[in-house]
Amino acid sequence: MRYSWFPLMLALSLMCGCDDKKRAGADEAPIDATAALVRDVQLKTSPLAMPPELVPSPQELRARVIATLNKEGAQLQSDIAPQGHTLNIRYGSQHIEAPNVSKKLVISIYGKLILPEFSNTYERTRAVMDIESIKAEQQRELFLEEFDALAQAVREDMQVHTSSMEEVMKAMEARPMLQPEPAVTAVRRLHEHVEAVPADRDRVAGIVRDHLTQTSPKALVALASLAAKLGDTSLGEPMVEAATQLAKTPHTEAYVAMLLQMGELGGGPIEAYLESVATGHVDPAIMTAGTSALNTARKRKAKQKKP
Repeated sequence: MRYSWFPLMLALSLMCGCDDKKRAGADEAPIDATAALVRDVQLKTSPLAMPPELVPSPQELRARVIATLNKEGAQLQSDIAPQGHTLNIRYGSQHIEAPNVSKKLVISIYGKLILPEFSNTYERTRAVMDIESIKAEQQRELFLEEFDALAQAVREDMQVHTSSMEEVMKAMEARPMLQPEPAVTAVRRLHEHVEAVPADRDRVAGIVRDHLTQTSPKALVALASLAAKLGDTSLGEPMVEAATQLAKTPHTEAYVAMLLQMGELGGGPIEAYLESVATGHVDPAIMTAGTSALNTARKRKAKQKKP
């Protein structure tokens, strides 16, 4: 699935961000102009090197990343930033063969952003099925799709990290489908915001409700954690819908984590869903997680009933 770019309203110059210690409050202070800049982009191949016909040269890829970071002036690659402002990208591939199955190629791209106030990791993989029937040019295009998606995620992530809280909330209220890492960063900032500005809890709950349609397991778990923090049981039904969709994927760890966060929130729809998982799921580990989450939800309800 491809994600829409973050709205133009959030494509601000990173010359005006906000200090981590103050950003959650009503007043925001500008950060050092150099703190949000990537000074260097380094690329290297993994031990499983890519076939030469599949990828451009490292120099071409580096220029491609920098062009993405510079897009709309949102992420400036500049020599004025001090050492240590780096984006490191590693890429490789692996051919997989199995009896009676067509050979496939698994492309893997991993990035790590290191800035003084912010760091994150990014990963993209793509399985190219029946590789022998796909031309080298097509393989190259598939690789570049994943490579560009990773670079775009870095740019979006930096926008979310450095923009004002109001800009982030307005952009999320416009319901863009963020890439996984920027979505998690946005939810982290919302966590901080509701602690500093409790009056915005209902507004943040509305954002959570809209974004529970995310398909990223990481983003869904982060959103579930924020919903539990808010304690708004009206989020129960959309959380059940999100969990139902996540259960259809191979992301078992994320599903278990979401079940446990649902237990922290509780409420009628969530209890009913957790009971069905606890009593009828085919995976014993998931049944155990469902039982634990259900017990948590029931304890919370009993505690709330006490005078």
